Amino acid sequence: MSLSPKDNASGVIDLNHLLTLKAQQAMREVQRKQKILLDNSMANHDAIRRVYHADLLLLAATNREEIGEAITTYFPPILDVAAARLVADSLNQVSKDPFVTALPSQIMTALTDDSGVFLGPLNNAQSKAFAAAGIDVPPSAAIVRLPQDLPTPSHDIALLLAGHEANSFTPSHGTDLLTQLVMKIAIALAARPLRRK
Repeated sequence: MSLSPKDNASGVIDLNHLLTLKAQQAMREVQRKQKILLDNSMANHDAIRRVYHADLLLLAATNREEIGEAITTYFPPILDVAAARLVADSLNQVSKDPFVTALPSQIMTALTDDSGVFLGPLNNAQSKAFAAAGIDVPPSAAIVRLPQDLPTPSHDIALLLAGHEANSFTPSHGTDLLTQLVMKIAIALAARPLRRK
């Protein structure tokens, strides 16, 4: 590249303009990353607030029917899901509760992997579980098993959450809040009696 006399009489290229453009580009990238972090932080704060409200409903329930009502009626708007239900292996005593859908053992086994958590689009067995629970098969779902480390047999019970959209639940989403929520459901079920008529 040759310089004409009008470009610069001394033969030195003025890079201030290029440096300014580069700095502006770097600033836009920093602002973009800050926005992503802020959006993620706000989404996490909102998720924590929603789970906290769900926790309060479980705490306020005086019996298992109220736990079931909290899950099926109040969890969907609080957690921003299309539907929420508990399902249990038909051999588990909890499956006889009126708010729990009993499922055959082979379907319960196919709901999650060894981690006890599934997030994403449904397979055939998972679709059958949602249909059995009276929920239209959603485009995505969260299925979380209740923990195994409680004195009551709760590991063959799972919480079904139906997403509104395909990206409502994806494998990349975190699971900490969901596992905390099902731990509290398991404790509430163990602590509250079933009201007998």
